[in-house]
Amino acid sequence: MAESNIRFIVVNEHDKAALTASSEAVPVASTQKQSKAHAWRTQSVGVHSVTAQMGQGPAYANGFCMAQHNLSKDSEYRLVLKLQGVTVYDSGLIPVQTFFIPAGTWRAGIDPWMAADNDKLAEQCTSLWFDAVLFDSYEITVSDSKNSAGWLQVGRFFLGVAISPAVNMDYNARMTHQESGRHSPTDGGSLWTVGKGSRRQFDIDLNYLSMDERLLLEGELVAAGLAADIFISAYPGAGGLKEIQHQFIAKRQAGLSFTHNNFNNCTTKLQFFEV
Repeated sequence: MAESNIRFIVVNEHDKAALTASSEAVPVASTQKQSKAHAWRTQSVGVHSVTAQMGQGPAYANGFCMAQHNLSKDSEYRLVLKLQGVTVYDSGLIPVQTFFIPAGTWRAGIDPWMAADNDKLAEQCTSLWFDAVLFDSYEITVSDSKNSAGWLQVGRFFLGVAISPAVNMDYNARMTHQESGRHSPTDGGSLWTVGKGSRRQFDIDLNYLSMDERLLLEGELVAAGLAADIFISAYPGAGGLKEIQHQFIAKRQAGLSFTHNNFNNCTTKLQFFEV
């Protein structure tokens, strides 16, 4: 797909579903809450599946995400959505979103053979976009027979309708890597770094929202609250490091406000922190 405007999945239908997995070393219900200490883990490599029933009734979706997974470059996945037993969407078996470093950028003798931009990220995230459909059950299949870990793992699944403004975010979007380490000088004059790890912070301005777009976005963000996990894809369809560096699960920072600055036009500033 061609690069399109920023997308948010605020309401995750996967969190409402009754789940069954073909293999569980760690329960698949772990994919319905954010906890990096707990993720769905299979007992082996190979082909595994998750089936889901929407007990609260049918729902719409046009976007899907597998986040915080350990699937290898050789892996594939498939998403099938059904309504009353009839398939309404079938992605087919497709490769996990991997962007190999292209010729001209790949550095002989430095980058490993078949190196990918994905290798540069600690958190792996794969997204899929399609025309909106109504469904009441679905199946996710993952296939990875060469995973060196000896098992497959997915931290979160997202499935729902994406909100995407007609006019994209402004060009001053800012990505900040909030590092948790701190420098500590020693008596001998050395500088030690205590702690490690980082999380992404993403700041955007939406300065051209129609009133309808504002009410939709405002309504979903307020209803979800600060505790909700939100899937963000800032550059869907861009490919490469640009796309995968800017898609992740986040929480919204406090202080949601909108300004009605002109006829049928509203503005807002949003800040998100990776979870």
